[in-house]
Amino acid sequence: MNVQREARARRTQVDRRSEAEEALLDAAAGLFAERGIVQTSLAEIGEKAGYSRGLANHHFGSKAELVERLARRSQDRFMGALERVEGSTGLDEIVRTVDAYLRHFEKPTPEGRSLLVMWGATFPNGSSLAGIADADARARDAFARGIARGKRDGSISPQVDGRAFAVALLGLIRGVAAQFLTERNAIDTRAVRAQCRRFVTIGLSPTRTKG
Repeated sequence: MNVQREARARRTQVDRRSEAEEALLDAAAGLFAERGIVQTSLAEIGEKAGYSRGLANHHFGSKAELVERLARRSQDRFMGALERVEGSTGLDEIVRTVDAYLRHFEKPTPEGRSLLVMWGATFPNGSSLAGIADADARARDAFARGIARGKRDGSISPQVDGRAFAVALLGLIRGVAAQFLTERNAIDTRAVRAQCRRFVTIGLSPTRTKG
């Protein structure tokens, strides 16, 4: 019985820690979206989450570590929400991912907006937000894998440089997403998404000989 009670106590402790960390990440996303990273302290994150001002530091140790966790969670949630279609090609999956990413930023959540804020925070010299660089690397790797798959199934030209295209593609969707946030009323987002799908399809499709 003592063993069972101890096991339940450990599970409860793990659950409480997980709940606290999720609440802290939610609070961080909201504050980063409102005011940016530099202007937000760990103490404010803990307070907004409804805990003590020192809890964020206790759980994450530094703002850089918290940013890394938030970036990873945001990316994992987005990729996990993508619809998987039976029988789709590598090209289909990449086009679908690009479109879903841009649709997400037509009406962004605080977490989505905070992802772009965190990305922009890596630009100044001396920035230590390694978590964003890691998230970008994982995104490029995912696109490169999709391109390799498309080459195998014949939907993508074998002449495409997968790594180079992945860099260009990430730049495209991040730049367009940023414009969706800052110029929403001046942009026909549906038309822009359609044009991006066309860019990607033309850029990746195998060259067809005209008959």
